Amino acid sequence: MLFDNSLLKIFVFYIDDYIARDTNEINNLLAFANIHHCIILTENGSLYHGMQNENIEIREWNFSLPNYYFQCEIMRENNVKLESIAYISDHLDFLNNAKGLLSCTVLLSLNKIFEFNREASFIPDLLVPDINSLEMILKERSYGFIGEIAISKIKSPKGRIIVCRNTEMDYLLVSAGRYYGIQHYLSLFSTYSSAIRLNKSSRSKLFGSFNEIFSNIFIAEIKAVMKNKKSCDINLCSVPDKLSKNTGDKFAVVRNEICKTLRIKDITPRFKCIRDYTDQKSVSGYDRAANVKNAFSYDGSLKDKTILLIDDIVTTGATMSECVKVLKEKGAKNVIGISLAINQIACDNIFHHLPFFDLCNSCRILFNSNDLKPFYTSLKSKSFNKAKNNILKEFNKEFLKNNYSNNSHDNEFF
Repeated sequence: MLFDNSLLKIFVFYIDDYIARDTNEINNLLAFANIHHCIILTENGSLYHGMQNENIEIREWNFSLPNYYFQCEIMRENNVKLESIAYISDHLDFLNNAKGLLSCTVLLSLNKIFEFNREASFIPDLLVPDINSLEMILKERSYGFIGEIAISKIKSPKGRIIVCRNTEMDYLLVSAGRYYGIQHYLSLFSTYSSAIRLNKSSRSKLFGSFNEIFSNIFIAEIKAVMKNKKSCDINLCSVPDKLSKNTGDKFAVVRNEICKTLRIKDITPRFKCIRDYTDQKSVSGYDRAANVKNAFSYDGSLKDKTILLIDDIVTTGATMSECVKVLKEKGAKNVIGISLAINQIACDNIFHHLPFFDLCNSCRILFNSNDLKPFYTSLKSKSFNKAKNNILKEFNKEFLKNNYSNNSHDNEFF
């Protein structure tokens, strides 16, 4: 979560299928509503028949929700901010509608693993198995994923990791957070994304400056998924750099720290890129697998070994999947992808239409090279948190005052 979850005031549920599967969750929803203001969107009002609680509003669902008009209505009626609203559902399509609204998104799912094939381009702020678990997280005041916490230097009792399964190659991908590219409106608030971007750029003054922090993040991820595993059965390697890259081994320092701390073997020197290929950023999602096909080779046997394969950013997973295929062909019993972040594809959002966004679009998050404290370029405030809060304040003000004609409904965002 990019913002403190103690800010959340309004919880919008679309959980008809979830309630139909387990009617006992009605009692948990009622208990939740004793503490929080809840809006229930439903196609089947009979599911919630007899629910009496002054904190519950029941409204009719339609396929376009949530949207700009619905968000404005909630904000005006309840005098709350964009970042004070949470959308909770067992339907990713519903949450996808909310991802451009600067509000919290929560996926209710008994399966704690995201399944993906071509991409995992939308990761909600929270993944919880039930409503009680959501309440526990709110009480903890958890700020989100471990990578986002580490860079923000927020003292939080708990951070979470993202666990995905690639259904095509059947391997786990573990990540410490989400990456928002500069075209994504949430990059304006993501210090983690900026740290990753600056750390990997050889043209940046901060090239390699976050290696120690990133090493600790990788170590935390590995410890979370490799409990009770003997280190002698585990090897580590990174995704090989392209032949045309002249930046050196960008993960050398990080791998060395991981292997020294966890006492595992680094097999990267045997894992090579054997042909050059077009930069994956320039290739469409469905062509990326073909772009890296037969681009890697491993020299040796990995019989019965568990391989931890590290990379900084995963978008479609095509490069990592090709690496997994090569390592498994060499006998690896299990390959687990470990990444710093999963790339979140830029989405259409209302903020790109607001005048204030032009100013924000010229801003970037940078870091002081001495203490790695973040700051905004093009903004006068020396305090990052103060500047961030001012941006949020302007976003909220312009979001509400912006008036769209009825023709705006033709825009697919709405």
